Amino acid sequence: MDLVIHYIELHYLYLSMWGQYGHVPFPIVLMVVLILIAVTSCITISLIYLTLSQENHNWWWRSIKFGGTSSIFVFGYSLYYYIMESGMSGTLQTTFFVGYNLVIAFAVFLMMSTVGFLSSLTFVKNIYSSIKCE
Repeated sequence: MDLVIHYIELHYLYLSMWGQYGHVPFPIVLMVVLILIAVTSCITISLIYLTLSQENHNWWWRSIKFGGTSSIFVFGYSLYYYIMESGMSGTLQTTFFVGYNLVIAFAVFLMMSTVGFLSSLTFVKNIYSSIKCE
């Protein structure tokens, strides 16, 4: 369900960004971003819990990786959009499009990996603060 919502929103966002559509309702974009943040947080916490239950306490980089994997979907959709729907061709248009979308995917990676790391850090602090050592 979440993937479908993000696919639809990315579709309208790319139509607006590359000149084939004129308007993206910003409250809907905000709602989709909030859903993405909540889902990223929940999935990262779940995967970190599984990592910790296997007695692997090196969770820091994994939380960044787990949180940032949604950027792969964003970049993959941009390639799909370029090949199937944009009608662009030529070297300049290709490098321009791919370059901008690499920057966008990297920005999404940074934002979602920050969300994943901070939510995992909060979870780990809460879970280990309740343990009593005697």
